[in-house]
Amino acid sequence: MPEITVEDLNEIDDCTCIEFCDEDPKTACGLSGAPHVHPETPGFPGVTGPCPVHPGRPGDH
Repeated sequence: MPEITVEDLNEIDDCTCIEFCDEDPKTACGLSGAPHVHPETPGFPGVTGPCPVHPGRPGDH
């Protein structure tokens, strides 16, 4: 098993992607089940645009 580094943990902290947005009907979209972004993510008000770690992820921009 690969060792988790501080850089790995920082990347996880900085990622704003979501995967299962359909757990809450208010945030559900057709991309649920795959990593993606929303213009505003619950728990992160004002987060917009691409994920700073994964800028190529699809989303509801």
